[in-house]
Amino acid sequence: MVLILAFAILAASAPSPLQVSGDPEARVAWTRVISSPENDWINDLVLLRNGNVAAAGFTGRRDDPPSDWSAVVAEIDPDGGLVRQSDYGAGSGVDAFFGMLEAKDGRRVLAGFTTRIGHGGIDGLSLIAHPDGSVLREEAHGGEGYDRFTDVAQADDGYLFLGHSQEAHSDKRRIFLVKTDSEGRKLWERIHDAPESWGALYIEPAPGGGFIIAGGTSTGGDSDMFAMKIDDDGRELWRKRSGTAD
Repeated sequence: MVLILAFAILAASAPSPLQVSGDPEARVAWTRVISSPENDWINDLVLLRNGNVAAAGFTGRRDDPPSDWSAVVAEIDPDGGLVRQSDYGAGSGVDAFFGMLEAKDGRRVLAGFTTRIGHGGIDGLSLIAHPDGSVLREEAHGGEGYDRFTDVAQADDGYLFLGHSQEAHSDKRRIFLVKTDSEGRKLWERIHDAPESWGALYIEPAPGGGFIIAGGTSTGGDSDMFAMKIDDDGRELWRKRSGTAD
């Protein structure tokens, strides 16, 4: 399988063999691909302050044992050149990134999951790396079930990692939040539980303070979208779902 890390779309005066968004003047300027013998994915893209693009995901996925996924971050310059590729956890089980941001000091803050370190099962992974890819700090979060981070947001005094948590032998997802300081040390952890399954996917700072969370929820086989607002300490302020007949 191949992994398309990034592409750029530029205006062109000459006729283009590929049309994008219905614009006949658009063309693909470059494509960067990294491949492994197994399944490879990019889950997030960040435009860096230096003008490059960083792409985060994983390579080497296979669902039958022995599983050995590597979390990956690739930095690509404006011409499509690979500046560097950093791989994490090769040969040590499952590691994957799903969310990323560039901190104010240029560090890469990454959210995902791992079986390489932690408390058993699959654990949420928070990792802070220097711009050269070297690890400043990484931590696993969760319990004996399936815990994962899908996104991360900048807070005034650190980072807020978001995902969902499942208890051992349970398919029900609970909203999972971990706050760290700017060095990646955990400050607090919160799980928002409910009778239904709530899978959180995205988090962004909200105007006026707090954060907005978005994802999906399911009851009896029916799935709906939801949005939720939390304060700076992770406490729920409101939650709304959409997609049901009522």
